[in-house]
Amino acid sequence: MLAAGNMDLEAAAWMVRSLGQCVSSLFQSEEGDLIAGGWDGRIRMWNAQGDVIWTVESGDRVSGFARQGDYLFATCGLHIVAFSYSEGKQLWSHALEGSADTLATHNGQVMVISSVYDIEHNDFLESAVWCYDESGKLQWVTRMSERPWTIFSTGDELVIGLGRPQCGIALIGEGGELEYKELATDAPVMCGINGKKNQLFGHADGTISDRNGHLITKHERGIESLSCIMHGFVCVLEDGYLFAHTAKGEEIWSHRGNQIVEQAKGCVIGENNSHWSARWDGLKGRLEVRNSFTGELIAEMGVDLVRSMCGNDNVTAIGCDDGKVILWQSELLTRRLGETSTKQEPIDSRKSALQAKLRALRDK
Repeated sequence: MLAAGNMDLEAAAWMVRSLGQCVSSLFQSEEGDLIAGGWDGRIRMWNAQGDVIWTVESGDRVSGFARQGDYLFATCGLHIVAFSYSEGKQLWSHALEGSADTLATHNGQVMVISSVYDIEHNDFLESAVWCYDESGKLQWVTRMSERPWTIFSTGDELVIGLGRPQCGIALIGEGGELEYKELATDAPVMCGINGKKNQLFGHADGTISDRNGHLITKHERGIESLSCIMHGFVCVLEDGYLFAHTAKGEEIWSHRGNQIVEQAKGCVIGENNSHWSARWDGLKGRLEVRNSFTGELIAEMGVDLVRSMCGNDNVTAIGCDDGKVILWQSELLTRRLGETSTKQEPIDSRKSALQAKLRALRDK
């Protein structure tokens, strides 16, 4: 069994880069490219070899990405922006009513959720789903009182998970019409995942339900996030609990600690699937890598506040508050973790400083 030992997890990374500002969003392409968006609007793409392909300035915080062919769509502050995927050239941009929160592609179009927040009432006043074609032409907009916290395409259907007052989910038709469906509880939907065989939704009362309204499992605290793993799914609770379940809801393992700020399915390590989570105690961060089936800790390291995380069977990447972007590759990480010697070389400050300068030059 591969174990963490005292190995420097960052030293086992495939690449360590810098965005030059706090990372707010990450996107991993099928070709192996990694795209990072920042709190000040910078967007940068690296290829699978770690080379910078392009860098653009969008002007506002990047909260999410979606891709369709040679189009890269991003939510940037109050705008939905389309870029050329291969060159990073901005193709079009549209201001929405309120903040541009999250987005998804569906049937050759891009759908984006916006929301208007009232500071006095400490609540959302109105939300909307906007539909644009690839050329940037508005196809329709549907407004609602509920705040959609999640949106995804199943291939056949476009689904949103809803907050109060309606709650439940809604299927969005070709013209923007909504078909509401109840779930296993009337508590607000806080998150959702689109699995291979089913869609799951996490609720504010700790319930996890599927799209057919079936109760999968129930926890004592609200569900903050969900991620798919090979054997089922992992949920994060408000109090720092991490629970792994089978697809039917049976508990596999659990761990409790400081607040979990990000989680994701990770790359394969040896013969094991992995799950990655980032914790934060208010001052220090911790990255934890676990066997997704047993929950056993494989590796861990101290890290700045992790703002975004993404992963698949081949790679896992994190983006941090200090602008650092780190990517691990399955084969290299397996080899480093499997090395028999756990002795670490003494830290050479001059060598570390030189490596930092080289990274900075490479990222310009």
